Amino acid sequence: QAITCTGDVQVAGMYIGATNISYDLYNNGTSYFNGNVIVDATLTVSGGDISISGDGSNAATLTETGDGLLTIATVDDLVLDAGSDITLDAGGNDIRFFKNGVEYGKFKQDSNNFDIFASVENKDIRFKGNDGGSTITALTLDMSNAGSATFNDDIDYGGKLTQTGTTANTFAGVVRGPDGTKAIPTYSFTNDTNTGMYSGGTDILAFSAGGNTGLLVKSDEITAKTDIVLDGFGMVLDTALTSGGSGTIINFGSTSV
Repeated sequence: QAITCTGDVQVAGMYIGATNISYDLYNNGTSYFNGNVIVDATLTVSGGDISISGDGSNAATLTETGDGLLTIATVDDLVLDAGSDITLDAGGNDIRFFKNGVEYGKFKQDSNNFDIFASVENKDIRFKGNDGGSTITALTLDMSNAGSATFNDDIDYGGKLTQTGTTANTFAGVVRGPDGTKAIPTYSFTNDTNTGMYSGGTDILAFSAGGNTGLLVKSDEITAKTDIVLDGFGMVLDTALTSGGSGTIINFGSTSV
């Protein structure tokens, strides 16, 4: 018989379809609520899925499978909209990205380092952005070539470039440096930083050694700031004399001129 109540009903224990005295309200079938349901304690779902639908179709489902594995499945986009931060806390160290069941990338914590990992063999990591309305690839890391980096445009750096390999460098464009000085030449050496090549002024190429200028090359002359030694011939050109001076200018073996 149907029971219709127009007021409150207070029941110490209610069993529908079967008896289970472990619960205050037990229903062995399907329950339908046409209004809000307020749960003021823990809600436990021990079997099946939780299905959520705003229009009676296209439901999103929450399914627990395996040892606590929760799957959220939607037929359209999944939006996480937080009024504050969104925190992803993965005790297994990996935050993985899949498409149609295939992993293509992941974020990984490895010895407190933050790793960005491209999971598909020989596929690149690319950094893209919006440049004036056009999509550009700013940086490509080529995983099929040991991570070779290709920048789309300029590289501005505040420090220095250090080469750890031995492969020769090839530049398709012009390589420019500051003018430099004799003590700090533009192009020098790792273990001899005050020896090298620099600009001696407009249209003058200068060479220094030990922080002192040794040679100046101009369009119409070459000026040596120290003696010139032709070691194979035993010849020394003494550049210390000024015009009109006297003394030894050339030593050729035992002969002085």
